[in-house]
Amino acid sequence: MGADALARDPAGGVRGAYEIDRTTAAEVKLSPVVGRYFEVWICHDSWDSHHALDNERFYRFVKAVARYSRPAPSSGDIHALIVSRRGRRARRIAYRFVELYETLLAYEKTRGFPDALIERTDIVKYHLELSVRGGGNARRIARVMSDAWGNDWQTKLDAASGLTRP
Repeated sequence: MGADALARDPAGGVRGAYEIDRTTAAEVKLSPVVGRYFEVWICHDSWDSHHALDNERFYRFVKAVARYSRPAPSSGDIHALIVSRRGRRARRIAYRFVELYETLLAYEKTRGFPDALIERTDIVKYHLELSVRGGGNARRIARVMSDAWGNDWQTKLDAASGLTRP
């Protein structure tokens, strides 16, 4: 992809690695649910005010993308949708929303949360996660389980797993 294909900000610098010239809003397909979240955000006159309620509508849209879209629309797609809905004058602010979209989408895709090893609320999940991360080293697993759950951790694990009565 050449530099000409990269989106440029109004000052002429390259912004991100998303293309805006080749993507048109007509080519972008959002699911009906995600499309409704987009419209609820973008249809308000204050969509770009950064008011708390407008921000929440945008965040809900991104959360809907993360939950219901496989694959998620690209940054170029989102830029094209914003510009098509709000006009060419919205191109500058669209860049900022696209950058925020990328950040929020990356956040939504964070794996391993909640982390059973940190939260320590479920001994079965804790043991499973420790076994996976520990690579099956039985001595290390037993030591860490004793430190976190006490010397009777095996009895607690068996009871929580339904192997014995509590």
